[in-house]
Amino acid sequence: MTRQPRSVLRTPPAFPESALPSLVQKLQRPEALVKAQALAFLIFEKHDLRATEAFLTDFGMCSVSRTDKQLLMRGAGPQPCLLLIRKGQRSRYVGAAFAVRSEADLVRLEAESNARRLPTGSIPGGGTGVELTTRPGISYGWLPGSSRSIRCHCGIRPTLSPTIQDSSAG
Repeated sequence: MTRQPRSVLRTPPAFPESALPSLVQKLQRPEALVKAQALAFLIFEKHDLRATEAFLTDFGMCSVSRTDKQLLMRGAGPQPCLLLIRKGQRSRYVGAAFAVRSEADLVRLEAESNARRLPTGSIPGGGTGVELTTRPGISYGWLPGSSRSIRCHCGIRPTLSPTIQDSSAG
């Protein structure tokens, strides 16, 4: 008789709704107001923007812009920004921005969830958007479409390779 090792994750049995055990109740969830099409970027606060920029550059990200209050970083793809980092007293996650299908989704969020319209020029890559903030202070932005792009020419650093010293050289 062979036993599966304990470290293997097992999938619990799946039941069609009609065959669910009586103790299992289906969760009642409200219908979604809008559906996110893609993650646009993440938002963080950091105390030292220069050190953060150096750290992220070492991992292959490119700096789009840096001011005394804000740093925008991007990757190699078409997104204008992957990370929006604001100067803060401590390092913390602030929120995320998501792309939605259209401007109509933004209007629906404003009307039905008290989202506030973001000021012009506050969104990396331009455009319009709204913001929702949860009780713990996590902020979620919603932007129509994902056609925004910023050209970025990043210098590619040479690959670091270990130096091998020849012990026979005298």
